[in-house]
Amino acid sequence: SAEVWDEHFQYNLLFDSHVHTTVSDGSLSPEQALNWAMAYGFQAIAITDHNDISGGLLAEEISINKSLPILVIPGMEFTCCRIHMNLIGINETIAPSSSWPSDEELQDVIRRTHELGGFVVVNHRAWSLTTEYGYQQPRIRTHPPLEALYEWGVDAFETVHEDVLDLKVLRFSKAHNLPLISASDMHHPTQVPSGWTLANVPSPISKESIISAFRQHTFNSTIAYWPEGPARRVYPQQNPQWDKWAPITGFDFSYLYSERNGMYSFVNGFCHERNFQINWRRGIFLVLQGTTAWLLYELLRGLYI
Repeated sequence: SAEVWDEHFQYNLLFDSHVHTTVSDGSLSPEQALNWAMAYGFQAIAITDHNDISGGLLAEEISINKSLPILVIPGMEFTCCRIHMNLIGINETIAPSSSWPSDEELQDVIRRTHELGGFVVVNHRAWSLTTEYGYQQPRIRTHPPLEALYEWGVDAFETVHEDVLDLKVLRFSKAHNLPLISASDMHHPTQVPSGWTLANVPSPISKESIISAFRQHTFNSTIAYWPEGPARRVYPQQNPQWDKWAPITGFDFSYLYSERNGMYSFVNGFCHERNFQINWRRGIFLVLQGTTAWLLYELLRGLYI
């Protein structure tokens, strides 16, 4: 079962600040994302699609119109080659001007989010600084340090991202009296949460009271961490259309080359240099095997025809 960091903490809200939908790169519609969140006990979530506020606004509208027992706070994940951070409680898209925005632009984004009445959560520091596969570089190569982001005015950092507990962020957040945040970063229905943000916010609980607590630095929270996660109850079925088209789509020549682009910027292109290599050795073996098969066929045809 989940372990609570501050085991005597009294809470009245289970919150997830990082959820994606089909508006960006998620595989669930906004309404399906709400059903996923309710199934795992969340009482409030922020829909944070990459560089697009519309998914959050639509999810909030669905929740209100259908009187669902879950609060939705519209947000977006400001995503580029410098940083991933959630801008929550706003009503307009604040998109990066380029894949590599300057420090000044990042500070302007934080200020604009606060002007719109929202708050800023820096996402998955550990994931961002992990080495990108095939490159001896981090996924986010010029990620601002925790100290700079704090000075720029961010309101929180993700302490738990998916199933990773970032002790450096936890210690930094505790030292600076910042809220502890757990985020699922849900993209697909097969994901199960490994953490929950447990918060104590003023009653009656509302979108406004949650945002206000963040803005006034009174969002009192801790984390419940469960690295194994709860058992999955439902498994999505295979799309029958895949069986229909798999034989055709399975024929390609991608084994003859390798291509790496690094981290996708979500703005324009990728964050690392393109690496394209032709696997000549595989091509030679393909020709040899094809020639051998043809010779065997001709031999057998000559013997039996």
